[in-house]
Amino acid sequence: MTIDDFFGATAEDDTIDARTLMSAPVLTVGRDVSVLNAAEAMLRTGFTTVPAVDEHGRLIKLVTEDAVARAYLVQSWADRGPSDEKALLEERGSRVVDFAAPPISVAPDASLTEVTETMVRAQLRAVPVVEHHRPIGIVSWRDILSAIVARSTTRSNPK
Repeated sequence: MTIDDFFGATAEDDTIDARTLMSAPVLTVGRDVSVLNAAEAMLRTGFTTVPAVDEHGRLIKLVTEDAVARAYLVQSWADRGPSDEKALLEERGSRVVDFAAPPISVAPDASLTEVTETMVRAQLRAVPVVEHHRPIGIVSWRDILSAIVARSTTRSNPK
């Protein structure tokens, strides 16, 4: 039995789009956000991925939990004095966005399948939904799982 057999995946899944799945509004951070401020924002909101935007609100990077951890580690190592880490910090920068992931996103009309494929291929825990280069929402694994379960429940309990 495949996962599609288990959940009954069909072409109908493509009627569920990113705009339906997404949480909105989405928290964003600027390119100069500190490691501490990024971590606090993620903890406060529960988001595992936060889009970083430029001064015009356009997506430039994805600040993920592991990006925050990498930035923290490099800063911590540099504070302890090894010259290699200090050089890395000078080369990469001290902002969390300097350690962030590329600006991967989906369009509002992306299907459930397309959103899932994007997240799997990019190994992301959440992906921003972008319209005119600006994040308008974010889809997490929990959003996808909720849609799958809701669809499966609806199919097994028709009215």
